[in-house]
Amino acid sequence: MDSKRLLVEIALLSLDPSLFQEASKDLLSSPNEQTQHLHKLIQELLNGNYEYILASPISHQLRLFQEDSISALGERIEALSTTGSSDAKSLNALTILALGVGSLLVFLQANWTGPNISDKLLKTSQIIARDEIQNFLAVDGEELYQAVEVPFFLLLARQLLLHPFITQNNLIAEWWIARALFIHQQCLTHQTATLKGIIHDSYDKTLKKLETSTVPLPPSFLDHEIMSRVLIEIGLVHHSSRSVKKAKECFVRAQKFAGLTCYLTGELGMRTKFQTFQTAQLVLHATSRTPSAIGAGTTDKNETPQEVDVEDSILLAVPKLLKESSAVSSNNRAIDQAILLSLCLDVKNQNADDGLTQEEMRAYVERVKEHPNDWLVHSLCLLIKARLELTRPKTVDRAALQLEALVDQHNTNDLPIVQIQINGDPSSSSSSSPSSPSFSSSSSSLSGDGCSTFSLFTSSLEGFWESCSPELWSSSKVLGILSSPSSFSILGNVKFQQEPT
Repeated sequence: MDSKRLLVEIALLSLDPSLFQEASKDLLSSPNEQTQHLHKLIQELLNGNYEYILASPISHQLRLFQEDSISALGERIEALSTTGSSDAKSLNALTILALGVGSLLVFLQANWTGPNISDKLLKTSQIIARDEIQNFLAVDGEELYQAVEVPFFLLLARQLLLHPFITQNNLIAEWWIARALFIHQQCLTHQTATLKGIIHDSYDKTLKKLETSTVPLPPSFLDHEIMSRVLIEIGLVHHSSRSVKKAKECFVRAQKFAGLTCYLTGELGMRTKFQTFQTAQLVLHATSRTPSAIGAGTTDKNETPQEVDVEDSILLAVPKLLKESSAVSSNNRAIDQAILLSLCLDVKNQNADDGLTQEEMRAYVERVKEHPNDWLVHSLCLLIKARLELTRPKTVDRAALQLEALVDQHNTNDLPIVQIQINGDPSSSSSSSPSSPSFSSSSSSLSGDGCSTFSLFTSSLEGFWESCSPELWSSSKVLGILSSPSSFSILGNVKFQQEPT
């Protein structure tokens, strides 16, 4: 596979503008009309301008937004696959992949993250009757939930991504197929064996392609730990189907690929403010593979949700240790923090719901929250911390205030970045959720190490809060960005266009 296209695929996988900027240098080294159209399409998607999907040349060529768009789409893609040079066919496959990803982003914005999609996109989604779309998306007798909005874009994403021409010419097409189908799975009334089988088969193909790929990557792309990323995703898929043992195996493999070393141990320290003697405290030692690179992508603390502390609380937010060590206090990369939260989920999966289990989970959370390297990893970490503190009378006030702080960051128009999360936990949101605000910002400051996709993915580590029912989706949009019981995050740095006031 051509290395130029592979770099663009990886940048598209992360939805990171800085990665795409680096990848597009080689892509545009020999510019022509086709490469310029591809560059423009991906650039607009990364900027959150999803309306460009409607106006892109490839959309007009495929006649995507006509009444017969779905029924005749396969034939039109097939026609593209048999015309032009091999390079032209390869670029066509990558462009159609980007269209499928863009359609998926529109569906996610409309149903989970907000803000509301534009009237133009909404009108476009109505070119096919909903009953017909429902029939297309029904699997094994399980129908699409009626409250799902703009299902046309989910159907369009499926049709584009699942075409053989796309899977045969893109390294990561199966990865996107697995993600799209898992989203589809969450929109059905119950899980289905058919979708489950295709999802795992797609991930298996992705792993095999990555392991056998001989295309060299520059060091900046290798830092993304792609194998760790896909293994975290697979582990969370297993977790959603209650395959706890398989999920743990994937998390441990991800840890090995990332080169992360971690273990629980005891250290002398104090847990309360007025304690005068040292007692044993459970702490997590975690060391990253590349300590010299740590901090390169650190997020400004003003851009992340702040940890709430209550002055009259007796318990300290973090134990005050007698001797600080680098394994306890050093910074870890965002991918390593995502893995630590995955292992925290495994602690919940493998043990009874008692005080000792919560103490072990708290050690993982305390290790991650000290260094806000990524907006969503840090937000999720604070959410898990609040969940754990809600079970203790001495910390319930602090937990409630922390949850309020997490929600309040979505009630302003100056949020530094919005990163997409699939699904939400209705039990964690208020009965009357405020409308989703509009956000517009640059994403370059929050994901310097390109780990945004993993950090998004860790949102589903809230799996220990049981699966939500679709009937309550409408009230879960605020904390739905932060928590997901049985689904995963797939998208990276996305900035939404400001809505007109």
